[in-house]
Amino acid sequence: TTNPPYTEGGRGIEGKNPAKVIARQETSGTLEDFIRTASALLKEKGDFYMVHRPSRLTDICCLCRKYRIEPKTLRFVSPRDGEAPNIMLVHGVLGGGKELKMCAPLAVYDGNGRYTQEISMIYER
Repeated sequence: TTNPPYTEGGRGIEGKNPAKVIARQETSGTLEDFIRTASALLKEKGDFYMVHRPSRLTDICCLCRKYRIEPKTLRFVSPRDGEAPNIMLVHGVLGGGKELKMCAPLAVYDGNGRYTQEISMIYER
């Protein structure tokens, strides 16, 4: 499971806190570094999970294929029902066959600002 920095190095707002900069921007490792390392660490048919921004979907799919991690499921997550997603959940398998399943989108909050039923059930586990 990986939650790498979402922003390419040199892009976005530079923060004053070095730890936050490292967490948010690809300063100590690129997206390719994270995916290449995951591929090297996974066993054949091992599962790979990533949380990232939808704007990097093409990069993620191309890099996963480059390093033999086949994307298997993709789920977009939006802050509120009806809003555009700002996060995506990617599941891949090292050496897996070619077939990608798109899951139903997930909204964190409903129209009243409360957790959706699905999020509540996830948090209750």
